Amino acid sequence: MAVVVAALVTGLTLLPDTFSADADASVSVTKVSTRPTAGGDVGKNLPVTKPKISCTDLLRKDFAAIDDAATSVASASVVAKGDANAYAYEYCDVKGTVAPQILFELRLPMKTYRQRYLQEGCGGCCGMVGVSAQPAASTGCAPVTDGSFALGQDDQGHVSTSGMSGGSAEVWATNPQLKVDFGYRSEHAFATAAKAITGAFYGAEPTYSYYDGCSDGGRETLMEVQRYPGDFGAALVGAWAFNQTPLNTMQEAYLSTPPRSSARCTRPSSRSAPTPS
Repeated sequence: MAVVVAALVTGLTLLPDTFSADADASVSVTKVSTRPTAGGDVGKNLPVTKPKISCTDLLRKDFAAIDDAATSVASASVVAKGDANAYAYEYCDVKGTVAPQILFELRLPMKTYRQRYLQEGCGGCCGMVGVSAQPAASTGCAPVTDGSFALGQDDQGHVSTSGMSGGSAEVWATNPQLKVDFGYRSEHAFATAAKAITGAFYGAEPTYSYYDGCSDGGRETLMEVQRYPGDFGAALVGAWAFNQTPLNTMQEAYLSTPPRSSARCTRPSSRSAPTPS
């Protein structure tokens, strides 16, 4: 399962060494930094930016007028460093909905944010929100784990009936709007909303934004880079499930087939009939 890194912004080149991710033996990861061909340095260590308002103040902000991403914030609360989570920093935990029903979570560092945003893809048929300090492709990347990045994820516009990622196609497959949201719109709409909320909290939208996706999250990434190339400056793409027809109708059907019997026949000799063993 190879991980491919794509530069999405005109003027960026990929150079070895800085933006990296660790992987287990089954995943090959390309280590890159992204640098513009002229002016500045995308890989530079941006200064820490503190919030301009309190976390709970986000509840009083109006995000309903965001173009094609009308958003409401349902909760906003501070999670202390080390409080029953895998995060090594304090953050503002924001949850809400992008119309019509895209649920999301956005984690905004309180003391360590360095003007970058990472949006995480979702596997299977999604249907749940699970922001992680160890995203699928950039697992172990220090800026993700030390609170330099704001992190976000959405459920692609539906809630899984199985209580886990996948097994939820029946929720959206017969609804035209939900099919569009699952197919491509949700990631763009949430990215727009996440940047607006981040901007309200810190006083400015992220300087750089990235996308991390594997499996269906990889398909989401490919949709983003083709349909909305201005949303993210770069993306890490793993095991992209982009060809849905053969994947769902043939490969997954084959994988769900019960294993064949372990019974074998001995090789027949010229003097006797086959004897089952």
